[in-house]
Amino acid sequence: MAYSDPGASGENGGRGPGPSPWTRVGFIASAGFVVVVVLLAVLVVTGGGDGPGDAPADRAGASASATRGPSSPAPSATAAAGGSCPKLADTEQRIPDKAPGGVEWSLFETVALPTSKSAGPAVVDGDIARCYARTPTGALMAAAQIGTRYFFASHWRDVTEKQTTGDGKDAYLKLRQKAEASATAGASAAPDGDGDGGHGQLAGFKIVNFTPDATVVQLVNKFPDNAAMQVGTVTVTWVDGDWRLTIPRSVPPATFVQTLDGYIPFGGV
Repeated sequence: MAYSDPGASGENGGRGPGPSPWTRVGFIASAGFVVVVVLLAVLVVTGGGDGPGDAPADRAGASASATRGPSSPAPSATAAAGGSCPKLADTEQRIPDKAPGGVEWSLFETVALPTSKSAGPAVVDGDIARCYARTPTGALMAAAQIGTRYFFASHWRDVTEKQTTGDGKDAYLKLRQKAEASATAGASAAPDGDGDGGHGQLAGFKIVNFTPDATVVQLVNKFPDNAAMQVGTVTVTWVDGDWRLTIPRSVPPATFVQTLDGYIPFGGV
């Protein structure tokens, strides 16, 4: 199975209020809420730059960023997303071999997202969920939360500007803003969608690499109408006292699996 060409996502039917192609069912069903990072990175490489003078894509991939240099200094007192963060109880630096305990699940735009009192997010303010433990579990929570919110949130730009980093960030913002404007201009022609049935739901994970500076996480997503599950690789980077989702110029393509063999089951639906 192959995921659809992201450049064609604007051709799919609309979902819910508003004409935005970023929330249309055909795009969501083919991509999933976490593998959006993969698809949008492809968009950045193929159409989101400013021209031939753009810097070449970083072909080292997401995993390379997790092996860079020694640990950065202790986190600052305030996170750039807005305000101080409480101290969290989770300090475990070992990569987990089972799903974290004490996790509660809640729906955000019909996607079930995990929250841990010990690992974060400790602060949720509207579309922003921030303040994560500087641990593998905290990184996992950030990957799931931010990876969903920057894509589906009504205030997606606010989430993206405050909670993402990476050399593909600016190009992504420009590309999506352009797509949103184009969709708004053609709103009257946008057909109605068929609800939220195409959203992917978290089913499992594997933390590939962890350092206090950057963590590579693989997240497995299941879909209501597909037997195969989609695996996306996400990197979160510690910046200004909190984890940020990394938007690179290029990332490894999504893969598909039939079972959770090799992954830790983890989901709220």
